[in-house]
Amino acid sequence: MNELLVGYARVSTEEQDLTAQRNALAALGVGADRIYADQGGHALMHERPELLVALVSDWLDRTRPDNN
Repeated sequence: MNELLVGYARVSTEEQDLTAQRNALAALGVGADRIYADQGGHALMHERPELLVALVSDWLDRTRPDNN
């Protein structure tokens, strides 16, 4: 798995399933520990905590001195 890949999955309701999105991200080479997911009817970006974690994780990976 490529440790620099970060994935994000989201569904709008608690009743929906994230499995297909997780499987698609895994097929692209994203490690299970690097897939972040939000589930529920959050309307605003700040109500998507896992998206924020995914973005920060990606930014930290790209700005680490040993990756330049």
